[in-house]
Amino acid sequence: MKKFNIKTKNSNYVVRANSDVEAIFKLRDMALSRADAMDRCIHLGRRFIEHFDKIYKDPKSRDRKHWEDEMQNWWKEVNRIVLKSTKKKPLDGEYRDWFFTAGENPESIMKNPSYEELEAYDKFTKNILNGMNVRQAAAFL
Repeated sequence: MKKFNIKTKNSNYVVRANSDVEAIFKLRDMALSRADAMDRCIHLGRRFIEHFDKIYKDPKSRDRKHWEDEMQNWWKEVNRIVLKSTKKKPLDGEYRDWFFTAGENPESIMKNPSYEELEAYDKFTKNILNGMNVRQAAAFL
């Protein structure tokens, strides 16, 4: 095993692993500081919102399944986060603030969203928080 140095915005981590890919996976399953957890959620949340925007605006796209799969993977990754300070997952409210809004208003990430799209996004995220997977929630769009 080797030691891999992985830098995030707020911290540096040393992870023992056989490869850099394994080190990244190990880090993803580690407890994160609140700041690192927030940064990770915001980064993935921005991509999540961008993909929602694509699906909403082009629901028949041949790429829809790919976008939904990526969104589901990002949501799974966020759900694996554990906070170092509490050894628990972030609260639902923190998921909404950090991931589903990417730390800002979703409309600032979407391209010219309509009121209907913003309402659809709100319902979509509530369905996910209530246990639906991305594809199930997207079926209602």
